[in-house]
Amino acid sequence: MEKEHIRRVIIVGAGVTGLTLANALEQAEIDFVLLERRSEVDPRHGQSIAAEPNGSRILDQLGILEKWRPLAQPIQWWHERDTKGEILFRTDGIQLGGLARTGYELGFGDRGDYLEIIGANIKDQSKIHLNMSITSVEESDSEVTVTCEDGSVYHGDILVGADGVRSKVREEMWRLASSMHKDLVEHDRKALFAEYTCLFGITKTPAGPSPGDCDYRYDKGRSSLIFAGPHGKTYYFIFEELDKVHRGNDIPKFTKEDAVKYARKHLTMKIRPDLTFADYWKEADNQNLVSVEEGVFKLWTYGRIACVGDAAHKMTPNIGTGGNAGIESAAALANVIKLISDQSKGKLLTREAVEKSLKSYQNRRMKRANFMVKGAGEITRMQAGKTASHRFSAMMARVMPGDFVANFLSDYFCDSVMLDYLPPPKASLEVLQPFNSSQGASQKEKRMQRAFLALPFLGIFFFIKTILAPATVIPFMMPFFHAKQIIWEGGSAPIRTQFYGIKQIDDLWAPFNTFFTPTIYGYDPISRAQTMTFLTDLGVIVAIWAFESVRRANILTFARLPVLFMLLGQLRGIGVLSPLYYFLYYTCTPIEKFKSSDMRLGRRNFAVVLLPVLLLMFYGPGFAMFNWPTLAGREAWLFFWQMFPVWISLSTFVLSYVVPDTTVSDRFTVPDRDLPAIRYTICILSALSAAVWIWTCLTKAPQLNVFALLLPERLPNQSTDFVSFAREFLRVDALSLYGNTFLWLAYLFWDLKYAGMVETSWIRLGLYLTLSTIVLGPGATAGLGWLWRENVLATRRHKDAITVDNLRRKSGLVSEVGMKASG
Repeated sequence: MEKEHIRRVIIVGAGVTGLTLANALEQAEIDFVLLERRSEVDPRHGQSIAAEPNGSRILDQLGILEKWRPLAQPIQWWHERDTKGEILFRTDGIQLGGLARTGYELGFGDRGDYLEIIGANIKDQSKIHLNMSITSVEESDSEVTVTCEDGSVYHGDILVGADGVRSKVREEMWRLASSMHKDLVEHDRKALFAEYTCLFGITKTPAGPSPGDCDYRYDKGRSSLIFAGPHGKTYYFIFEELDKVHRGNDIPKFTKEDAVKYARKHLTMKIRPDLTFADYWKEADNQNLVSVEEGVFKLWTYGRIACVGDAAHKMTPNIGTGGNAGIESAAALANVIKLISDQSKGKLLTREAVEKSLKSYQNRRMKRANFMVKGAGEITRMQAGKTASHRFSAMMARVMPGDFVANFLSDYFCDSVMLDYLPPPKASLEVLQPFNSSQGASQKEKRMQRAFLALPFLGIFFFIKTILAPATVIPFMMPFFHAKQIIWEGGSAPIRTQFYGIKQIDDLWAPFNTFFTPTIYGYDPISRAQTMTFLTDLGVIVAIWAFESVRRANILTFARLPVLFMLLGQLRGIGVLSPLYYFLYYTCTPIEKFKSSDMRLGRRNFAVVLLPVLLLMFYGPGFAMFNWPTLAGREAWLFFWQMFPVWISLSTFVLSYVVPDTTVSDRFTVPDRDLPAIRYTICILSALSAAVWIWTCLTKAPQLNVFALLLPERLPNQSTDFVSFAREFLRVDALSLYGNTFLWLAYLFWDLKYAGMVETSWIRLGLYLTLSTIVLGPGATAGLGWLWRENVLATRRHKDAITVDNLRRKSGLVSEVGMKASG
């Protein structure tokens, strides 16, 4: 046959990856030829495919997605089931992780339909050559040459192996590269391994499941995925662990007879309480049994050759990411080829120049591909209960199932690749979680790194813990305990030892109450004034910690336990516990947790009731213990106030049931619904704190100035009497709380500035802090600073998020074409 003189890109393999790359190159106006060994592009082999946001966004750019949507069924409900088919949990979080956050649904359909639509979108069908099995590849400084079984020879600048997990192109690349990269080739020949088998196929949907129902069955050593798709079809996958891990050429292959035996072995498997696998298998269409191969190769490119899709990275199908990962790789490679083409300006590039550019494609994709392969494999093992760790992970996933599913999936999609030379589709621009190359599962900040940055908090914790050690209090308190009464100049009062009628609780708080008597009895007016301001300032901090405790981003972190830190703070000093709280918060809650705007959201019903609860359970008892007409009454209120963390927790829990909890719907549609109640609460409490601060500064001068309110005169253990000791102890406690809170806010604004969400200079931020603290007091300053951050989280996006505002600000990439793309 006469030679073809295609001087551009040769693509081998007309699967999902190869067809996507062909579409991408065609729209980049780059010549290509597509070689397929089969006699048809869209064979019907009983296979399904999952369309996920990372792949759908690219197909949307190419104008393909709208043609696919009528043939696919979006996932509606995600069920996880035990060995009896009973529901472990049921969630619609899959919709949050898909459509709400990314603009694209997760759906299933026939792979044959998928291939037909992508293939038909290629305008020049003459570039698709069927029945072309390649036999050899050769390359030179000026070109790469492919020879096929029928004698056809194709020339091009770049050869792309999109021919699957048993890629012939990869084999030829290994042959050519073996002299230069012997170790890499040897590694890659053994890189693939299989630990599980999978029986998959299409069948008729039996009575019971509704379209969009996704059933995952957990078991020991096996699992299943059953999806009720469109047009009465169901797609099924039955997984089972192999006898051992098989590698390379040792990976088993199976016949149709093996598939039948395998199916019969699992007929009694309970899919639902009233359905077994037998109910699905009897109507099965063309099922297949395969070893589930996994692995990421180290050598994706050599010279003018590049591998994409399963030829470069292969993963388990439990979460349907294989085909979509191939689409991502096709887009990443198309971006590089477009760049090569633009740089060449019509001239042939040398082999060295092409090789260097192709390596950048692998570098862009390697980290994410490794994560996707590992993540899919971990889900496979978790569902099959591989180890105790996997079983524990499965249990933890059910604690917050909706969040787990949504967060896992949207993390998976966030930092995915798109076609850089085509406008981003409108559907992906105005969403809860914009795509972002700097965030996502493969871009996570290291917790140890954040812990290292937050070490100053731990240093402060141990320092303040030493200064405010209980041992320093005992010498000053012992005379009162022996006398069983408080004695001061001009008066005395018996020590109250009972209030709750529960000996353990009364015995716990009685000594601490004695410490506060100079303040609440009023025989130290300076301490009384500074403690009044401290109490109102503390209320703002309590509100902030309370709001953080119900924030979705703080699920399964220590921020969920403010009652623990506040109660321990009552016993050991809030200034001692606060740096530990802030250390744990900063370590566990990086800015990336807020990449989706619904993660800032807390519970609106909690936000609504928090202010009245604080007024009744914190401020009311607090002011009563200062102003009650009798000393015995003040000490009784002190007993009650000491337990405010418990009363606030119980009251908000009870009252939250009075106001409907709308979090489930808010996270999809109104992720800032709690913000008005948060603003109202923080502003009211900050105003109260500022009023007490200003009143104290104006009415207590010259006895007490601003610096006396903020700074201790000496260390507590340097005091010579109980009154001055208690005063300095409380000053150090308050200073530690203020200082650590301001330091925490500085860390949070550091994150915001690094993410490009706040552009205010550090000099101006420091000026705001100083002036606000002097004029309004530390409590109001902390409240307003935290509220500023809250507004930023609700209204601004990370600098690398692909949004309309960011694109306009950076380079005006949002064109009329992009804004009219499918949405």
